[in-house]
Amino acid sequence: MGKILEENGNYPKVKEKVEEFIGKIGKIEEGAKEAAGGAS
Repeated sequence: MGKILEENGNYPKVKEKVEEFIGKIGKIEEGAKEAAGGAS
């Protein structure tokens, strides 16, 4: 997290990156749930 803040000095960009990152995690979780659901 600190590295993202260092690379993107200004806050609006940081917020954008964080939201993008959270979105990626959300997609990974959805994919994992679908995989788990398909397996059972």
